[in-house]
Parts: sequence; structure tokens; C-alpha cells
Amino acid sequence: MAGLRRAARRRGGSSRVAGRGAYLARHAKLIGWAAANRRLIGRALARMAGCEAAEILDIAHNSITPHGDKMFIHRKGASAVEPGRPAVVAGSRGACSYLVIPAGTGEKNVFSLAHGAGRKWDRQSTRDRIRAKYGDMQALLKTKLGTDVICPSNRLLHLLLLLLPTSSMYQQFDQPVH
Repeated sequence: MAGLRRAARRRGGSSRVAGRGAYLARHAKLIGWAAANRRLIGRALARMAGCEAAEILDIAHNSITPHGDKMFIHRKGASAVEPGRPAVVAGSRGACSYLVIPAGTGEKNVFSLAHGAGRKWDRQSTRDRIRAKYGDMQALLKTKLGTDVICPSNRLLHLLLLLLPTSSMYQQFDQPVH
């Protein structure tokens, strides 16, 4: 909602009134687009693997959801969870993902589940460390789990590896899950 507050201030209004409905409508469209994109990626992956697949769970890790009549929960890097329902702790290129059933009622964690344990370093520090360690970045073509990073363009791959988060920038979270 920070974007909503900034937009409202620029227009001389209050975030409680000005633009809330339009902002939330645009947000809902983006959440829908992201869900459709995940389905397309899943179908393409199943087709490439030569198998059939069924969606069992779709979770957004960045969202704004209503909570009661007058409040919203803004989640960044966390997903909405319901007690007794499955949720995913998303991994990275170097860490496993986990399908879990969160404990408790959900109120203590605002009905949210963070994905991962957070960053070790900020993005720029991570980029500097990666450049210093890998130079030509060929070592980044394999993940910590031994899988290949596949990309049709080496130039694009190198750009993505510099810009996107890598597994080394995140703290490990295996212990809390087990």
C-alpha cells in the first residue's frame, strides 16, 4: 500500500480514500497474470518432460489481501496460509523447496509464511562477491544441487546471473523446516 499512499499524496488526497479501489483492482489483475504465467510454465515443463501434470497448489509470495472489513495484509516474500492447509516454503537454485502444513492457528504469524530465511547480503554485495568468485561465471552454469542452468543465450544467461538473486545470497533454512 506504500505505492497507494505515495500516489494519493501526489494527488493531494488520503490513501484511505483516493485510488484504493483502482489500485487494488490493478493489483488483482497482476496477481491473476502471475498465476496464469505459473500455469503456462507448469504446462510447458510437463510437455518438455513428456508427462502429464495437475496443479495442486498455487501460491503468490507477494500480495495484498483483505483481512476483515477495514484492514489489508501486505505480504512481500511471504504467502498467505490457512491453518491445516498445505503451503510451500520456496527454495532457490541451491536450496530445496518444502511442502508443509504450518502449525498453530495462524494469528501469531498474521496468517503468513515467509519463503526462506532471508538474505545474507544485499543485492549489490552479492553481485560483487559473485563477480570476484566466478569471473567468467561458467561455474554458475551448475546449481549447488548439481542441476544445469538452461538458457538459450549465453549473453542473456550471464546478464540474468548478475541481476537475479543466487542461492549464495540467502541464508539456509533447512533446520527450521525439519
